[in-house]
Amino acid sequence: MPRTLVAVNNQGRLTLPAAVRRQLGIGDGTQLEVTVQDHEVTLRPATVITAEDRWAYAPEAIASLKRALADVKAGYVFQLTEGELLKGKYPKRAPRKAAARRAKR
Repeated sequence: MPRTLVAVNNQGRLTLPAAVRRQLGIGDGTQLEVTVQDHEVTLRPATVITAEDRWAYAPEAIASLKRALADVKAGYVFQLTEGELLKGKYPKRAPRKAAARRAKR
């Protein structure tokens, strides 16, 4: 896209050209992240994580997910019906290899 000039109004607002908005998928209500470095302003679409979803990005949650994926890869998974789950009737899984090694010591 060729260089385009935009003006800032007396309220500090600027209007991005329609072609730029279309190209970047910017619509009404899109939040942009503003950074200033070396007298240059950069705008880019912001990724906003709501407060109720922040737990999923905590190190503990990520570690738990990695352990779960490792269990799936190792075959430590089984299918349950809702009834079996509610009654607590499900097979016990074998301990992880690291836990088994610690138990032998």
